[in-house]
Amino acid sequence: MELQRLDQYKARFKEFTDKIGSLQNYLLELNKQSKDPPIITPYVLSQQLHVPEGDALFLLSLAAKENILQRKFYVFSNEDNQLGEYPDAESIPDVITDYSGDNFDRDHYYVDLGFELDK
Repeated sequence: MELQRLDQYKARFKEFTDKIGSLQNYLLELNKQSKDPPIITPYVLSQQLHVPEGDALFLLSLAAKENILQRKFYVFSNEDNQLGEYPDAESIPDVITDYSGDNFDRDHYYVDLGFELDK
């Protein structure tokens, strides 16, 4: 994982220099700890780095741009059961069938943006 690719943004976005460094450290630790890539949401990162959620989304987007993280859209039923994951919002179908054959339309599921370490 080439976290140093994020260094170029430290000069470009000076107000984010410390936050980018914190993201690099966080991702390095996650990479060491996990066999399976964990799902990182803007909310989780904001809690870990003590930054606003909008800043966390910006940081995650920078890492995705550098192919350090992979952006995915996770779909959950209103009962919080994961129904699937998709590479972009356009590929999410109007109706999703879960493993037991139940159908969920857009009124009965929600989408959460997440990122995974690109291993």
